[in-house]
Order: sequence, then C-alpha cells, then structure tokens
Amino acid sequence: STQSTWEPDPLKPECGRAEILVECNPSAAWEYGGDQQKLTLMLTQLIDRMLSAPTSLDWESLCIANGRQCWVLCVDIMVLESGGNVLDAITIAVRAALQDTKIPHITVVEGGYKGRSNQIEVSDDPRNFQLLNADQMPISITLLSFKGYYAADPSLEEELCVAARLMVAVNAKGQVCAVQKIGKKHGLHPTDLFTMLTAAKQIAVQVLQHLEQVLEDKIVAEELPVEAYGFMR
Repeated sequence: STQSTWEPDPLKPECGRAEILVECNPSAAWEYGGDQQKLTLMLTQLIDRMLSAPTSLDWESLCIANGRQCWVLCVDIMVLESGGNVLDAITIAVRAALQDTKIPHITVVEGGYKGRSNQIEVSDDPRNFQLLNADQMPISITLLSFKGYYAADPSLEEELCVAARLMVAVNAKGQVCAVQKIGKKHGLHPTDLFTMLTAAKQIAVQVLQHLEQVLEDKIVAEELPVEAYGFMR
C-alpha cells in the first residue's frame, strides 16, 4: 500500500480514506468462467467492506486539515493466479502492508497574505514518520462445509467440491466484523453457521499472532546495524 493526500469524504470530513484497486488475471477467475471482472468486483466489495469498518483503522489520525485535506491509503492488489482461498491470502497481505505503512511527519503552515490557503510541509527526514495503526484490521477466514465437516484454507480442488463457502472477517480480539456466504446454490444450517463462526475466530487469532511475530522480527532486523564492506568501512 502507498499513501497520498487528497480531499476527505464529505460525509466524514474528519477522517482519512482508502482507494482500492484490484486487478485479476483471467486464469484466477475459474469460478466465474474466466470473467475476471466479476472476480475483481467481488474482491473489491469485500475488501472495501472490511476496510470501511469504523474500528478497522484509526481513520481520524489520517486527517490533515478537517474537511480539506487527508491521507488517502492506496491499496493495489494484483491476482495473477489462484490455487484456492484467494480472499484470505489477500486480506492477510493487505493487513501486513498496512501495518508496515509509514506516514511521514507533516506540518500545516497557515496561509499568508491575499487569502492564500494553508500549505503542507512534509519532513525531509525519512526517519521522521509514524507507522499506521492497523492492529484492529480484520482478516478473512474462509470455511467450507461438507457433510458435517469443515475445512479452512481450502485448495482449488476443495473449493470445486462444495457449492457454498462462508467468509468470516475477524480482528485480533477475536471479534467477528463481517460475515458473508459465497455461493448461491446451497444455504447453511444455523448449527453449522455457529460452529463455523467459532472455528473462524480461533483460526484468525492464531494467524494474527503469527503475523504479528513475523512483523516484529522484521522491525528488529531493520534496526540491526549493517556491516560495511570494502571501501564503505
């Protein structure tokens, strides 16, 4: 993900916003007969739904000047191939990218004479930034139901064996943020739905804990001194 400045949403003048761009290769859209536009639309709507939740990100921290200027998070996703469970892989990647997004320090300078608007000065120091707070950004856990059994992280072959899948968005606290059934041919029994929601919460917490550890190790590695070689000594 990257960031830029733009005007905020008129309905949320005190918040930043996100722009989502999804591009899919036809070979990844097997479920839609190779029609990548349908897959792109479905993924865009689901990712936007998860990101737009008020608790997913600290949107107010992305406001620069209320009603006039804000940070815009540009989330670009490209799906070249799918071996199954593409939505879960995307949400994990998006969360990792957002947690590693660096917001530069800025200063708002009051406008001068002749009614000039305020100016924004961005710090030249690449170390002068703050990381985006994406701790409560949910990830998707997709579950399959087949004759009383449930499967997570399905492969392409497993997805082809069932007519319906359940997508559950869960945050680091184990809270369910969104639920959507994918597939129109068959429904889910209420008992199965409850069991799948419970399983999705448990799986999501484990995945997020592992992701947090990976990101912490990355930060520690970046802070280690780099050993110089040759003429750079």
